[in-house]
Amino acid sequence: MNREFPAEARDEEFLSLRQERADACLRGHPCTSTLPENRMKTILIIDDDDALRQILRLSLVQLGYAVHQASNGKIGLRMYGEQRIDLVITDLLMPEKDGFEIIMDLRKIDPTVKIIVMSGGARLRSEEILPIAKQLGAALTLNKPFSFDELRVAVSYILGNTPDLEVD
Repeated sequence: MNREFPAEARDEEFLSLRQERADACLRGHPCTSTLPENRMKTILIIDDDDALRQILRLSLVQLGYAVHQASNGKIGLRMYGEQRIDLVITDLLMPEKDGFEIIMDLRKIDPTVKIIVMSGGARLRSEEILPIAKQLGAALTLNKPFSFDELRVAVSYILGNTPDLEVD
């Protein structure tokens, strides 16, 4: 779908849909399981690719998460220190501060931080560098390109929304 809508319109439409579902639950109709727990979780996306950050933001907002974005690791670390963040999703290969440094710095700030690392490995092969991110403390890794379902499953798993799900 190539239609572009202002972000406010997409968010208003989503909030309207959420309200309709909540009203249906109050009237006794079956509720969907994606609404209650996801709603207040906050995710920070750190990636230097503006287009990818926007796609991820829209996808995660659609799933009911609050989303903050940072275009580089320095900004991301500052944002993490200023706000309550439940999950960090970061790219590995970025200018200024790469994903490896972000993982190590976040672990110093908060040893319990939940981190998903993604990489397409433009300069290096992802299958060679993603395991290093796990050794440094990333909970999960995603090899670019990944699908919306892979993102949804990874985020839900890390945030504890699907305790019976197994992820590699």
